[in-house]
Amino acid sequence: MKVVLFNWFTFQFLYLISTTLCAQINIDQLAKDFDTEIPKIMKANHVPGAFVALIESDQVIYQAYFGYSDLKYKLPITNQTGFNIGSISKVFAAWGIMRLVEKGKIGLDSAANKYLNQWQFPESDYDSNLITIRSLLSHTAGLSVHGYYGWKKVKNKPTLLESLSGTPKKYTKVALIAEPQTKYQYSGGGYSVLQQIIEEVTGDKFEHYMDTAVLSPMGMYNSSFTIDDRILAQSSKEYNKRGREIQFEHFTETAAAGLHTTPDDLIKFIKLTFSKLNSGKSDSTVISASTLNEMLKVVPASEKTIPYGLGYRRQHSSNSWWHGGANSGWWAIIGINPQHNFGLIVLTNSFSGNKVERFAFEAWNKRLIEITNSQGN
Repeated sequence: MKVVLFNWFTFQFLYLISTTLCAQINIDQLAKDFDTEIPKIMKANHVPGAFVALIESDQVIYQAYFGYSDLKYKLPITNQTGFNIGSISKVFAAWGIMRLVEKGKIGLDSAANKYLNQWQFPESDYDSNLITIRSLLSHTAGLSVHGYYGWKKVKNKPTLLESLSGTPKKYTKVALIAEPQTKYQYSGGGYSVLQQIIEEVTGDKFEHYMDTAVLSPMGMYNSSFTIDDRILAQSSKEYNKRGREIQFEHFTETAAAGLHTTPDDLIKFIKLTFSKLNSGKSDSTVISASTLNEMLKVVPASEKTIPYGLGYRRQHSSNSWWHGGANSGWWAIIGINPQHNFGLIVLTNSFSGNKVERFAFEAWNKRLIEITNSQGN
């Protein structure tokens, strides 16, 4: 009996060691793939600079700075280089909204109309009172306007109310075009509505609220929705698909597309995310762990098309959550896998950076699937 018991425990121990080593080997191979393939992809697609990192819990297990932030002066990418992250801004805007939900200033399943006084949804064939905060966060509100253009001259930018109303000629107004809470329909316009709600509920400018109530508490001091001289001074240049420098673009719709951040600050964000998921109620920075867990649940109306939570998209094949972002001259993606505390960051300064982003994300996702299968989960 003792011999059998010993052998069983020995088997379990060896199995645990083998699966751990398998996971480590996969991660090591992933890092080698990044080091080998990303420079090739960048060269083939005229991508001047990129940053890639892998985070495991509170440790950065891989980070690499490829190419340049400024081709003309051959300035390298560093951990303090600024990048626009496009639609990943929505993740942070969602944190800002959920902070107000926690404080009881906004009801997650309340009608958005309750918080809108300066702007209202245009009349339509559907009931705008069915548009809730949850549906806006999950792109299930049935709203128009997929994304936004930036402005090269700040003075030409419309106000947020003008943007919502479609006043500029190249804009479409935010309108209800489908039955709310019935299906997923990506809408940057929905996040502009959330931006307006934050301003009306707090009495503060969205950008200032986000900087002081969300980014600063997380230690993201070099990130901002306000693009001022300080942010521009540390920013990478931005480049088109041919590798030519283009002019920086500014956004009115900052909740949807306007966050500027750095590799170092995004690493802090991913680490904090895992800290919350692992420590339960002990970490209440910005939002609580229970609120974050609520955000990482698929909203039923989105499940049959694009599974989406509150600010995050679900990757079913690896049980991960992610969001990508792109504006003229920028492509980026972040991903988190709560099961394995494994995160990914990709930042590029080129409009053809999607080739880098896509390769890195697919490789990361593939490794996660392999790790999960090797552990029998």
